[in-house]
Amino acid sequence: MKRFLLVGLVVLSAELAIGQQVTVEATVNARRIGIDDVLVLTVSVSGGRGTPRFPSIDGFRVSGPSTSSRFSIVNGRTSSTSSFTYQLVPQAEGTFTILGIPVAVAGRTYETAPIRVEVVAGSVMPRRPRSRGFDPFGRQRRREPEISAEDVFIRADVSKRSVYQGEGVVVTYRVYSKYMPHGPEVDDDPPLTGFWVEEVELGNPSIERQVVNGQEYLTFPMKQRVVFPVRTGELTIPPLTLSMAFRLTSSDPFDAFFARASRPIVLRSSAVTLEVKPLPREGRGRDFAGAVGAYELDAVLSHEEVEAGNPVTLTLALRGRGNLRSLELPELPDTPGFRTFDPKMDERLRATGAGFGGEKTWEYVLVPDSAGTKEIGPWKFQYFDPRVGKYVVASAGPVLLRVSGDALAVSANGSMSAMTTRGEVKLLREDIRYLKDAPVTLGLLTAPFYGSFLFYASLGFPVFWNIGFVLYLKRKEREKTHSTLFRSRRAHGMARGRLKSASKLASKGSKDFYEEIAAALYRYIGDKKSVSPSGLTTESIDEHLEASGVDDHLRTRFAAVLGACEEARFTPGERTSEEMRALLRRTEELIVSMERQF
Repeated sequence: MKRFLLVGLVVLSAELAIGQQVTVEATVNARRIGIDDVLVLTVSVSGGRGTPRFPSIDGFRVSGPSTSSRFSIVNGRTSSTSSFTYQLVPQAEGTFTILGIPVAVAGRTYETAPIRVEVVAGSVMPRRPRSRGFDPFGRQRRREPEISAEDVFIRADVSKRSVYQGEGVVVTYRVYSKYMPHGPEVDDDPPLTGFWVEEVELGNPSIERQVVNGQEYLTFPMKQRVVFPVRTGELTIPPLTLSMAFRLTSSDPFDAFFARASRPIVLRSSAVTLEVKPLPREGRGRDFAGAVGAYELDAVLSHEEVEAGNPVTLTLALRGRGNLRSLELPELPDTPGFRTFDPKMDERLRATGAGFGGEKTWEYVLVPDSAGTKEIGPWKFQYFDPRVGKYVVASAGPVLLRVSGDALAVSANGSMSAMTTRGEVKLLREDIRYLKDAPVTLGLLTAPFYGSFLFYASLGFPVFWNIGFVLYLKRKEREKTHSTLFRSRRAHGMARGRLKSASKLASKGSKDFYEEIAAALYRYIGDKKSVSPSGLTTESIDEHLEASGVDDHLRTRFAAVLGACEEARFTPGERTSEEMRALLRRTEELIVSMERQF
């Protein structure tokens, strides 16, 4: 009996081994596609478990995979197949070769055969929905008609194709279809390099009817965003790829009762190229900070009259249409006779189909220390208006504040108190003082403090402390008088403080990390050169570094770190904590090297 069981197990193992022979195969849905089509590549693994190590492919952007599995037993033989489906979006025309894709199965590496694919202009692939499924009335299945490129397509419309650097452009991805769309999904949304991007919340867009080239379509916006070019020259908005199904109708009354949906169809918009012009130099002021659009500036005080020592709130508001999120107001002018506190910033911004704009406010708390009529301001804000093609200055103030009451004295620690005259000290009452009995014997129990070393040291300590404190105050006053020296000395410390904040953001994986790194570098150069950080650009920073004798290698490193920050800030996509910590180390080493030459 045991012998028969052993023979049976051997036979069964042999059959399983035959059924589980490993094969790896790669197939595509077409060998010739258009630049507006999407190539579907499927890697099938039979007889074992393994995951393809997908290589980079020239001429294509790869998304996926989506996976599926199938297991069957036929005549006692088992077979299992795993499929990995990738979507390849062509980036250029020409003939490309998809090299062999390695798959590791049970410690052995298998490789698919190479595949050659030709990419031509336009779209050449038919859009064929899935054949109809089960019919409850027992009728024969029939294939649905093909959906041509004229029946369903997507367009990327832009509000302008020739713009200035920093000018907002509305990009709308609109779907046109002769069939009712169902379940649209975005498959591939490449990063927009060279743009600051603000997404528009579409909500539930309505479907409209529109005639295009004499044919009527159902149309609706699939995605909308406002982009601001940050570089000059020709910038390209890459294609958007999405998939959706459509509810098909025909002359059959049965179809009108039972809705039929096609399989998901891949749609891809065309790339759009913008011509970005540089801002003119004529009329540009020294305080210009890169604002482009149309803005208004306003300054309001919470009270017109207060008593000395009572706080008043100054609100500066910048409103209009443009990239308000990246703008900062000019620094608060000198306000003698006031104590000032750091402002509180608030923004109410929104991206719509008409552009990006809103209001950004700064609230300053001011405390007057003397009576009289105080004048605060004025403020000026220069921006470039692309509608008229020239620079415009928005101004606000000055605002007047009437201060009543007594003047206040400011102590060394910054606190205020009323300046009043001290009166005479009067004796209010007398009482009997207790007379203590004299001790039986008189004598010194311990050595007297008078005449000791500690006695003379305590006498000299206030003198030396006061001398040191006066010298410290004079040094601080000299540094405040020479603002350039003061800002230059504090530049390194301020930069290290911002890098500590960036380190905390990196540990959380927050994208605000890149904004903090860029702010640290801009503020560092601004403090070193005693200029406003908001008016610095990559070009002006390089000029400052060259004028200060910084070598080419260090200037190139500085520009590379700034470039990495701007790319991460202005393009969508997630960054890992490891990438952030690596950039943080580069920035710290850069600051140390700068201190040696700058």
